[in-house]
Amino acid sequence: MFLTIILTIKDRDDIALVDLVDEVANNELLRYIDENRSHATQLVFSAFGWITMLYDPSLNPEKNSLQILCPPSSNPRTSKLSLIQRRSRHKSQTFSNLRQDLELSDQPFPSLLTVFGNILPEANVSGIGGHTGRFLHMSRWEDTIQPSNLCFYNLHKLLNVNIHWVDCLSQHLEFDSHAKVLKLFRYPSLCLVMSYNEKSCLSRLFSDYADSKGFAVHGKDDAGDYFKEIILSYCLMFGQQKSNLGGSVVTETIWNSPGERDPDPLLDILCRPNWDGDDLANFLDEIDATIPMDDFSATKVFKFHGPRLLIIQRAIQSYQPDGIGSLWHDTRDAYKWWTLWAVLAMGGIAIILGLIQVVLQACQLYFTIRPI
Repeated sequence: MFLTIILTIKDRDDIALVDLVDEVANNELLRYIDENRSHATQLVFSAFGWITMLYDPSLNPEKNSLQILCPPSSNPRTSKLSLIQRRSRHKSQTFSNLRQDLELSDQPFPSLLTVFGNILPEANVSGIGGHTGRFLHMSRWEDTIQPSNLCFYNLHKLLNVNIHWVDCLSQHLEFDSHAKVLKLFRYPSLCLVMSYNEKSCLSRLFSDYADSKGFAVHGKDDAGDYFKEIILSYCLMFGQQKSNLGGSVVTETIWNSPGERDPDPLLDILCRPNWDGDDLANFLDEIDATIPMDDFSATKVFKFHGPRLLIIQRAIQSYQPDGIGSLWHDTRDAYKWWTLWAVLAMGGIAIILGLIQVVLQACQLYFTIRPI
């Protein structure tokens, strides 16, 4: 059944849920009587969610309805999180509705999924000077991202941001600035497999959605770009970290968060400090992707995830250090950081030398006026 669903959504335009049910039934992979067709539809809807990982289907949906879950993130250390952070694990900016009537199953998948929320990503295809939708009035300065603002070390040390690993692609890079929670997709290997393929099984689905929104680009593989962005986002957030500067923070966050399940081994490659390792460079070359190391346009380089990256950047840009500890951890601007601590070091040395000089002068004066 799963293979039939994959081949169908890969080869057919404007596929609807009822079409998938019929295709599976025609291949004699699913048998049902007319009275139980609703159950067959719910089963295929669940299978579609498991295959694409765009949403988490409910295992016990209500009668004559399609239901998805707002999945909590995977983090065993919930006891160390605040009440707000624990509640945020069950909230999502992606899903606006968790239940829909089964009658919508005859609509094309892009229309059906849109009813549940922002499950399918909307790309910005014009860039600065030609934004669409919510990017229309964005200036070049507002659209520019400084990579250091997205470094997870800075987010964790300065804003106390915690990562929650999620199983849904559509929740990747969701950021709750109030709860200090950043959601990341926990299976980058899936994105890598999709990026290797010339046309992934979701390419036609993404293309149909782009056509329905009026921003499709002929011959452009939006699905491939979408998965490449997810891969690059790990490198961007973790790869900037110097190996000798808080590397344990990154390691602890990645390898201890998934809990009872083993973490995706690809995370160890994507999230290495200082973009270390030939294997990272090799597979980035194979998928024709480049890590942005200088300031870049969010909506051009990350046409799907750019808005979410900008939200993260605005949160850290509003932060102001309030002590020696926060100044030490604030590495957003390396030049200012080294300048500050060089000045403080030179000033500290000057003060120490001054104190030594005062002590020596006091000793000299004491022995000068001391009666023999």
